[in-house]
Amino acid sequence: FPIGFGLFWTMFNNIDKLGAAINPRSPIFSVFFLLFAHVTQVYGGGISGNMMHQYEGWQVTEFRNPLENEAEPKFNDAWLRAVAYQFQFSFQTLGVLFTWVGVKGVNGVDTTFQKGLILITAFVITLAPQLPHCTSVIPNVMKRIGLENFWKKLTNGNRPVFPYSIYLFLTFLANSILATFAYIKMFGAISWAGVPIMQNLPVVVTSIIPFLLIAFGGIYEGLRAETTFNQWDHLIAFLMIDFGLFLHVPYYLRLIGA
Repeated sequence: FPIGFGLFWTMFNNIDKLGAAINPRSPIFSVFFLLFAHVTQVYGGGISGNMMHQYEGWQVTEFRNPLENEAEPKFNDAWLRAVAYQFQFSFQTLGVLFTWVGVKGVNGVDTTFQKGLILITAFVITLAPQLPHCTSVIPNVMKRIGLENFWKKLTNGNRPVFPYSIYLFLTFLANSILATFAYIKMFGAISWAGVPIMQNLPVVVTSIIPFLLIAFGGIYEGLRAETTFNQWDHLIAFLMIDFGLFLHVPYYLRLIGA
């Protein structure tokens, strides 16, 4: 959260320069939606996940149906996890949606697909069924395409992961793809001349490093930390996510030449 405050202040304090650099046709609109994207992901998604972790003692054991537990449960609450995930990925989906909308600008959302995706996203988050969960769909898909053993190894024995709506997952994936292209367009304008390592990397790589770190941190958290229940795995995931979020500050400042 403190990193989020620093990022928000950086954007707010440089709103005119950032707007001109990201989208000169609708500068205030662009920065507003990008700022809203970060707020939604950091606080909306963050609070949802932290609520679950705070309740269960930071996931030191696996998940079970609470009705099958004793008065002093030995397992984490799988129902709470499902609710927390649904809220968390609803906010994360809004975050990546606001990202690509912000970069494109108010006049840039001009294709039927983009407009349709905005409507579908709103519908999925508010009204679409929450079942089936990815928890049941993904293992079945892996089995059908012959990757059942790979999935078992990835999830530490096919433990249940990503307990949220498959419809929300697909919506999140579609918006994330557009957000990736938005990062390439936005941060692809940055010159890394004179910066070791960065100056030798392709633009398509340097522009999405912050976004990829957050994504990989989330994937590691979901597939590794929540199947091993090892606090070191949680730490690795959060370090990736926090570092990815922090990198937005120097990226935005370099974008405006500060």
